[in-house]
Amino acid sequence: SNIDPIPVVYGRRKVGGVRAFISTGGGTKNEYLYIALVLSEGQIDGVEQIYINDTLSTDSKYSGLVQTQVFLGSDDQTYSTLLSGADATWGANHRLRGVAYLAIRLKYDQDAFGNIPDIQCVIRGKRVYDPRKDSTSDVYDSGLGVSTHRFDDPSTWQWSNNPALCLRDYLTNARYGKG
Repeated sequence: SNIDPIPVVYGRRKVGGVRAFISTGGGTKNEYLYIALVLSEGQIDGVEQIYINDTLSTDSKYSGLVQTQVFLGSDDQTYSTLLSGADATWGANHRLRGVAYLAIRLKYDQDAFGNIPDIQCVIRGKRVYDPRKDSTSDVYDSGLGVSTHRFDDPSTWQWSNNPALCLRDYLTNARYGKG
């Protein structure tokens, strides 16, 4: 959908997305479909797999038909050069900062795509702060082998599926949580 809310994703999850941009272009017959598919609010850890109509995008039936760029949602991410090939409506100012998204270009093939395909991704969600891995924290645990987490520096955080850490992140986050 293009009107659904953007979710916050913790742990590992298979998600669809919100279409933030869709256009055709390429050649004289508009042979390409361009899509910006927003996956999650905030920076995620990674995209593991991409499915098109419930088939992995690396399947041989999509060979030469699918190109993707993954944007993890940092606040300083750049724009998609793949989508800028669509038309003049996508450019350097369209960075979608703070949201993870997939830029995808599909070459028309009537055997592979009958209509706009259903695209889903398996993602590792938000990186979270773990006070046990912060050497400046009162609850630091040197047995965990990491001492570099810092509460005020999200670049030092790591992905986790620990429900207590995920709940803590949601409760303390001022952008999408309870602040």
